[in-house]
Amino acid sequence: MNPPFVSHDRPERGQILVIVAAAMIVLLGVGALVVDLGLSWMLRRDEQNAADPGAIAAARYIPPDNPLTVSAGVQAQMNTAACFYAQQSGFFAGDDATCSAARSISPPQLEVNYPPSEHAGSYAGHPGRVEVIIRTHHEGFFGRIFGRSEATVVAGAVAANEQGQANSAALVALDPITCKSGSVSGTNTSVIIEPAVAGTVGGYVHVNSECSPSATPNTTCDSGGDGALRLDGTGSYLRAPYVYVHGTCKTGSSTLDAPLQEGANRIGDPLAHLAPPPIALFSDGQCGVGGLVTQPTGPNSKGCSGGDWAGTECEPGITCVEVHPGVYWGGWTIGNNMKIQMTPGVYYIAGGGIRIQAPSGSIESVAGTGGAPPAVMIFNSDNPNYAACPGGPAHGCQGGIDLLANSTFKLSGLTEAACAPLGYPVCPYKGLLLWQDGEGSKPDSVIKLGGGTNLQISGTIYAPKAEVQMNGGSDGNGVASVQIIAWRWDISGGAQLYMPYDPGGLWHPQSRGLVH
Repeated sequence: MNPPFVSHDRPERGQILVIVAAAMIVLLGVGALVVDLGLSWMLRRDEQNAADPGAIAAARYIPPDNPLTVSAGVQAQMNTAACFYAQQSGFFAGDDATCSAARSISPPQLEVNYPPSEHAGSYAGHPGRVEVIIRTHHEGFFGRIFGRSEATVVAGAVAANEQGQANSAALVALDPITCKSGSVSGTNTSVIIEPAVAGTVGGYVHVNSECSPSATPNTTCDSGGDGALRLDGTGSYLRAPYVYVHGTCKTGSSTLDAPLQEGANRIGDPLAHLAPPPIALFSDGQCGVGGLVTQPTGPNSKGCSGGDWAGTECEPGITCVEVHPGVYWGGWTIGNNMKIQMTPGVYYIAGGGIRIQAPSGSIESVAGTGGAPPAVMIFNSDNPNYAACPGGPAHGCQGGIDLLANSTFKLSGLTEAACAPLGYPVCPYKGLLLWQDGEGSKPDSVIKLGGGTNLQISGTIYAPKAEVQMNGGSDGNGVASVQIIAWRWDISGGAQLYMPYDPGGLWHPQSRGLVH
């Protein structure tokens, strides 16, 4: 007879409760995500709807000369304008007309910042713009179960009302970390920045680096050690209307002749949103009239050098080469006893960079222009036909700019008329002289500028990821009415470099309304 059947399986009743409990936790988490984050999203939308018109309204009170700071009266008008739209949207009910209670708590629920704070990204620290931030809190619902009882929601807007000349900076070092990101070096190098027209606002120096080893930011450029701004060399000298340093300023046996603020706010890259000129706009560049026509690929893509140039003897032993705007595939190498004469317009250097190879090479104005420097912009990037950059052929990939001429260096930034052939209704590059593409394959390639006997340049030099080295020459006649916006800058040369601040010749977009 068969024994009775005995089951040894464990009972499974009750395990479904564990599964249901786990599923409930997941569902509660989803509920917290959907309900609480959904509420935050709706609240942020309401904040943004208040911040946008508030910033535009506050921007109406920016003074026409776009100073770096505004009076208490103007700030109160901005506060009132921003508060009005915040209250119209249901925020800060019961507060006064300037939302003083909302602005005074910590952290403030309403901020009206002129110029914009570091939260504004590339618009931080720039005059001609005002920032409005609205910050509110709401209680969590399902989120309380997970210890999140409250959420903070923040929205901000930046509006512009740039009028007149708002280029307040003459020298900007964007590097946020490195010591000596702004530097005046060399024995007896003097840098003098002053308005070309008395009463003009601007000509400031801004250094973003936080470098301040064993020092506390104050209002004194102390001696010894490194700082964000370093005055190096015996007898070097910097004079400016104002100097702002995020870290500290350090000097040896040198002199800073300027009001100084250490621990200053960083400023953003003011050209970060500027789109480069499309390469398709340009015809192939020619190495002088009758010279080699450069090509995107093949043997003629290696740039202008040696026998590729064509010119005429304009002075005993000197060959003058007249060049015209276009895309120069492979760059330029300027040889001995050559004088490059640039006609007005945009020069797109597609690979190879530019260098003056011999001590007697020079770049200056075209003959017959009365000695006035030509209005040009040099844009330095890659040849897009070489995909191997960086690491590809030198003539195909972005190179440096070496324009240290022992003789003449005379150029000025682009004008509206010189930009017109590109077809822009309003020239976005007006005032730009040299632009090292920050999105190229070697954006940190050093830019070297200077003239040994005759330096006369003006315009904005923009190198967002590279160091700009400017040599004022050796005879004390260097004049550079320039604005340098670079990752780092170093001015040397052992002579006086005069930098008259003339914002009319610098890059300056006219901007009004909401920008961020």
